[in-house]
Amino acid sequence: MLQTIVASMFKNASSCSEAIMYTLEGVKVDNFIQGLYQVKEAFADNGTRVAFEKTHEYLEKNSNYDVIVTDYLIIGAHLAAEVHNIPVVTHYVGPLLITLESDPESFMSLIYIPETRMPKFVLNFFQFITDLVWQKVVSENVYAVVNEINTEYDMEPKLSNAKITYTNPYGYYYHFSHFIHLGPPDIFLDKLQFMDEQNNIRHVGYLPDETCFKPVKTEIENFVLRSDKTVVYMSLGTVFEMEISKLVNLIKDLAKQTKYSIIWSASGLYYDELKSRNIDGPNFMLTTKVAQLSLLMMKEVKVFLTHAGANSLQEGIFSETPMLVFPGFGDQPTNAYQLVTHNLAVPLVELSFPEISKKLDLLQEPARYEQMKLSLKKSKHLMTSLGGYDKAAEVVEQVATNAIKLVKPPPMINMEQYVYRQLWFYTGVFGAVFASLSGVMLFLCCRLCGKKQKRD
Repeated sequence: MLQTIVASMFKNASSCSEAIMYTLEGVKVDNFIQGLYQVKEAFADNGTRVAFEKTHEYLEKNSNYDVIVTDYLIIGAHLAAEVHNIPVVTHYVGPLLITLESDPESFMSLIYIPETRMPKFVLNFFQFITDLVWQKVVSENVYAVVNEINTEYDMEPKLSNAKITYTNPYGYYYHFSHFIHLGPPDIFLDKLQFMDEQNNIRHVGYLPDETCFKPVKTEIENFVLRSDKTVVYMSLGTVFEMEISKLVNLIKDLAKQTKYSIIWSASGLYYDELKSRNIDGPNFMLTTKVAQLSLLMMKEVKVFLTHAGANSLQEGIFSETPMLVFPGFGDQPTNAYQLVTHNLAVPLVELSFPEISKKLDLLQEPARYEQMKLSLKKSKHLMTSLGGYDKAAEVVEQVATNAIKLVKPPPMINMEQYVYRQLWFYTGVFGAVFASLSGVMLFLCCRLCGKKQKRD
């Protein structure tokens, strides 16, 4: 068994083992285009080629598996399992960017620009640029690496045989893998009708067991219990990075403020650096490696400031904690957009104390806060009703015994064609605008030149 959920799914299995095929370094981004480009390593360079080689090497030494579970990022691990003729189950926590030909309006945006006054045409253009970058940087690279591995190991070229000329992790697994989708489907799907489509995706929601509830550190618990202010828990994830100078300025403001009690769980990427500054205050605690779900379940914690990572948002929903969202890269902008749209979160435009304070005041307006709690309760009910890890384990066991088989799902939108149609459209629009402006300029120049000659 490979990757992260197997320990929870099969904690009583004697023949279950776990291996980390590769790790992703911190990603430092300032905008969504930069963030999108940064995922190239995770999806194509590292996530396919390196994962294939490491998984293939691992399975050559340890090949006595009935089934393998891989994270959705690791197409390479999936391909290695195919080389060894071992059935695969892919698991994923996050938005399903799968748009069917029959429902093109269900396309989920990869960008999120909160509280903007830009016209819809401009936002649509930004979405097109994002789609184009995804296609050129991620999808085409993944497709090329998959075909290279197929050729090197004399594998069936599934993509070309299926006449699929584009790919990404979502599309590949949608067609060629038993797929377990964890988390809140109303957030991760644009339309819940997708759950009724016959395909290879099994939605199991999120229902944590006792292994998910680790004890909260005593110093954190004491900080929460002695507070007479609104307690805000803040975590920006383990991968997303910011300039340390910006974080130092923020931590100074958080330490001296008197409105809230704030716990900031900083990742190891910058915790030591921030802690070394010795910035402290009675209403602020800087810590790391927090038992996040257990802390969020404490009734005193009223708000969760999050980067909108997939695991964090499902814990925010399970604990029914209203959120402030400040996404970084990858799926986070999409997650943040969905959380705000479903009235589970309020967006942060920037990560500064004035902005955080402003949005905390907005979020805590009694009527709004109560409505958000009701929305969270509804989302949690759906998420926990789908079976969770027990259902996921059942699917894995069925795959291992060949009790369920892959089906041919409804066709997806061909992203390559979709993007290039958009490219021609915008090229035509800007070409027409340029031609019109050039004509006007030429006309004015001719009029001015003609008047000058007449006076002479």
